[in-house]
Amino acid sequence: MDFSNFYTLVLTIAIVVLILVLSFFGWTMTKQKQTDNFPKLQTTCPDHWTVVNNGGKTYCQQPTAGNVNYGDSSANLMADKKTVVPGYDTTNGFDFTNAGWSSGGNAVCTKKKWADSHGIHWDTVTNANYC
Repeated sequence: MDFSNFYTLVLTIAIVVLILVLSFFGWTMTKQKQTDNFPKLQTTCPDHWTVVNNGGKTYCQQPTAGNVNYGDSSANLMADKKTVVPGYDTTNGFDFTNAGWSSGGNAVCTKKKWADSHGIHWDTVTNANYC
């Protein structure tokens, strides 16, 4: 009895099924990428910034100069370097929940533009795929 034809047939069918399954997974992941916003969650503050609760509000304090993710000294200004950041308090720091962040449309996109213009890394904002 010659089993070589049987093994060839089984191997061919297995390869075809594998290609079809992988193609289907690739197609569904492509469709998912086009419809989903990433990231789904947003952290309170940029990376390595301190979270401070004061008077029922949450503020983010910029690290001191020379520390990780300090950005630049004009971080209290928007990307245009003229307008003060919404919710900025010289004592407490930055209030990123302030409604002023969404005045230009999407708050995350406004924060992304601000962070990019000041060299501040904010993992869940600067990596947003929908801005």
